[in-house]
Amino acid sequence: MVAGISVPRIEGMAKIRGEERYASDITGSKILWAVARRAGTPSGILRSLGDEPASMDGVVAVCKADSIEGENLLGILELDQPVLVPLGGRIRYRGDPVAVVVADTRERAEAAARALTVEIDPLPAVFDPLEALSPEAPVLYPGREGGNLLASGWVRRGDVRSVLEDCDLMEYDVFRFPMQEHAYLETESGVALYDGEVLEMEVSTQNPWRDRDELSRALGLPRERIRVKAPCLGGGFGGKDGVVIQGLLGAAAMTCPGRAVKMVFSREESFLCSPKRHSSVTEMTLGCSSDGTLRAIKCRFTLDSGAYSSMSVPVLTNGLDHCCGGYRFEAVELEGRAVYTNNPFGGAFRAFGAPQVMGALEQLVDRLAKRLGADPLAFRKKNGLVRGDMNGSGVVLTSTVGAVPCLDRALEQEIWRSRQEWRNSAPEGKARSTGAALICHGQGFGPGIPDFANARIELTEEGRFRLYSGIPDMGQGNGSTYVHLAGESLCQERDRFDLVQPDTDRSLRSGPAAASRTTYIYGRALLAAVDELKRRMYVKAGMVLGAREDDLALLPGKVRCISSGRELPLKGLAGFMEPPERCSVAGSLAPVSFPGPETDYGPKSSGFPHCIFSWAVHIARVEVDLLTGQVSVPRYLAITEAGRVVDPQMYRQQIEGGVAQGLGYALFEDFSVKNGEVASKDLSTYIVPTSMDLPEVECLAVELDEPSGPKGLKGLGELPLIGPLPAVANGLAHICGPLTVSPFTAERVFFSLSGGTIDEDRV
Repeated sequence: MVAGISVPRIEGMAKIRGEERYASDITGSKILWAVARRAGTPSGILRSLGDEPASMDGVVAVCKADSIEGENLLGILELDQPVLVPLGGRIRYRGDPVAVVVADTRERAEAAARALTVEIDPLPAVFDPLEALSPEAPVLYPGREGGNLLASGWVRRGDVRSVLEDCDLMEYDVFRFPMQEHAYLETESGVALYDGEVLEMEVSTQNPWRDRDELSRALGLPRERIRVKAPCLGGGFGGKDGVVIQGLLGAAAMTCPGRAVKMVFSREESFLCSPKRHSSVTEMTLGCSSDGTLRAIKCRFTLDSGAYSSMSVPVLTNGLDHCCGGYRFEAVELEGRAVYTNNPFGGAFRAFGAPQVMGALEQLVDRLAKRLGADPLAFRKKNGLVRGDMNGSGVVLTSTVGAVPCLDRALEQEIWRSRQEWRNSAPEGKARSTGAALICHGQGFGPGIPDFANARIELTEEGRFRLYSGIPDMGQGNGSTYVHLAGESLCQERDRFDLVQPDTDRSLRSGPAAASRTTYIYGRALLAAVDELKRRMYVKAGMVLGAREDDLALLPGKVRCISSGRELPLKGLAGFMEPPERCSVAGSLAPVSFPGPETDYGPKSSGFPHCIFSWAVHIARVEVDLLTGQVSVPRYLAITEAGRVVDPQMYRQQIEGGVAQGLGYALFEDFSVKNGEVASKDLSTYIVPTSMDLPEVECLAVELDEPSGPKGLKGLGELPLIGPLPAVANGLAHICGPLTVSPFTAERVFFSLSGGTIDEDRV
């Protein structure tokens, strides 16, 4: 296998044939089913639970909070979410679970859960994050320091006030972006078995090791007595990066020792109870000089964390890290806040935090360019970061920076050069325009979370290679990429590899499938492990063949002495090696940088800002029906710099998928919540784009070799989602003026065209 060449994915045929095994596929004649009973009210005190299910047919157990021997608390960074709300405990959103019913069929479990009588004393609730900061607002966690303010952060450099006063032009606005549902094909699901000693769970998860840690604390079992396995996921995008179903499933299994228990969320339950992209309010000001030099940025953005903290703090700090995008600024003043409300909780979602701030930034950049009469892409190039510049977080960029190279390619493209012709070609009753955006996204977690990976690979007795994947495959194909990377280094074809999916008893802790890190961070560790295994193989083969190590070459299935032509099959080589010699382990830490002394980056506990980024320029052609306000995007171009391209097909698929989700975020998806209740309860009313709604996405790669990345690559997964919203918004601004509330539905566009004011409470 050779980097730069597309190869079929190792799981491809199994998926095509329907043979790939997901957590929800696990079956058995004796499997029990578990269903949770939810609170159904946004705020209150749980007073009592009935006993109705105990006498119903097929019911095996009813698990309540007093059945749990551990702390009964979950949380990635803050322990604030109960597995089950105890009697006398606080209800903080409608999806809070109060009990789990276990029965011999799913239908009986569902019926028994519905029959359970729940008595709750209602309490006042708050649903708007800005209102939640008011001293008069109901407090979700009485006695907690800071009240409803979960977390805050800031970045400050220079005197923003005086620099803005000295600017020749300024642009200011407030942008409101909604929650977004992950809408993965596979809802949360899993099967667990407790034998009285060990809790074993196979579950749809992006991070089995952290799940094990959380379950140990919450359920009262030592970590060594918990095993979590992660099969292939039917999508994740961040929504399965955290304990959502696992705690309920584990608690249910521990009430039924010796019986396997299965749990699969309905679509409605998934919509209510899984984490969402945070809704946000972003208030931003940009200032520039008359020659087109950006000088200052001031931003305050507020995230609705919902009832629980989940990943809100990393999302907040990641947003701060991306507020300034790909531009130089003389003065920076950024403030971020994450706020508790009685809404469904926010969590990780592809590009977490970046779309909410760059969606605002790129629109204001476009407005400044328009006021100056400048080409919007040329204006961006003038202010674009290059290697050696200091970015908004105060980090000097010493790695590859693709902002200007991507802009140079974009300025050459026909879709951009012919934008006036496109505008003039609009048929009667339609208007056309072209919008663009410069975007970036950091590699790995960035602020707040240590970023590492540990890889393990072994040469088996049969002369094959067993690769223990440390990061779950959400469908993006990282397992295939790992085999591709290892196969190229070992000069072996992919059919000589066996891939072991993440398993806390067999694989090594490597963090979640998230944060554009699955290839960049884990790939570094994997190639280090491969290099060590190759070294050991050469040492032993040299002894057997009587050759120097530099006179040996790996070939498919064998090692050859270059000078003599003698060969040793890998199975034979394995026979000469002891088991510890045949197994290689290596780790990798993400590169870190410190902000310069001129930047106040806080809070100090938030860790290191990103120092390595992938870059892109997105260009969207938009068309609007002037009678209805309906928006279509007939053509879309993504020009991307993410290091070297290892597999062109998977590279293109990542971009196409990200653009699809980004267009959904821009035009279709509005996860509306009214008084804490989800308005769009399933996919019949929550509209995600289909292939009929999407353009063919043209992909151009700008390849810059990234020295810190495996084979020179960088992460790509999150970057393409960020571009569609600002690119489409900038195109629409030429037709109907600025749009500051998304999604840009036909109703919103129509009212903007007519100069009317829309009642957002009705949208």
